[in-house]
Amino acid sequence: MNKAINDIFNGKGIPRIDRDIGGQTIFKGASNKPTIQRWKGSREWMVVEGNNRMRILTKDLGNGKTQIGFTTDHYDRIFDVIVEQK
Repeated sequence: MNKAINDIFNGKGIPRIDRDIGGQTIFKGASNKPTIQRWKGSREWMVVEGNNRMRILTKDLGNGKTQIGFTTDHYDRIFDVIVEQK
């Protein structure tokens, strides 16, 4: 997971591609859970190519910061990632 997150910020992440639009998949947040809906509009990234359950989400907060989350159970739960700056 750490490697995949670092790869995203180093320009080497594996975007999840939406074949209908031919570009990176944008998370729709189709759930009644507020904890899931708050990620609506996030970009979807693959953790391991070919694994269809694990994802990383990134959301531009518009203030120069990026919110990062991940799921290991195909969006039943999304966990925040806390990045410590050194």
